[in-house]
Amino acid sequence: PFSYHKFKDLVLLIEKKKLHTHICTNGTLLMEFIPLLKSTRYIHLIVSLDGIKEDNDLIRGDGVYDSVVDAIRKLRKESKGIYIGIQHTIMPENVSSMYQFCKDMVKLEVDWILLNPCWFINDKQAEKYVAFIKKEYGAEPRAHKGYMISYKPDTDAFAEQYNKIKKEKWPIQISC
Repeated sequence: PFSYHKFKDLVLLIEKKKLHTHICTNGTLLMEFIPLLKSTRYIHLIVSLDGIKEDNDLIRGDGVYDSVVDAIRKLRKESKGIYIGIQHTIMPENVSSMYQFCKDMVKLEVDWILLNPCWFINDKQAEKYVAFIKKEYGAEPRAHKGYMISYKPDTDAFAEQYNKIKKEKWPIQISC
């Protein structure tokens, strides 16, 4: 959303019309918009991070975690209470550090964390999806191809981490 060429105009319109709006972002452009967002009352951010620094940077690239976390810290310090949620997609690369990730996000003073198990589709599911979209909408879908990869979650690691998270009393909401 921050790459939208009229984003500033959109924020001003949201404020003028008093429209409560959730903006989902990977956070990589967040820092440059802090002056615009720090006094908003109607925009709520949902920032996607894929785990602790090592896990996130393995998935998203070196330095991404620090960049996003620095922007969140600065926005939290300068804003008048902007709502910041974290969307954490659980993958094989980060499933074993879910608990530590939650601890780190609480220290960052975010308002909420969503632990979102990643989902993918197999060839058979993709075929059914394509047939449905063609039949119902007369269109040839392509976006689903990004979800057609092998995904073998470590269910034992997930259960261990999630149970550890559930046992603790957190100062924020953590959903899964």
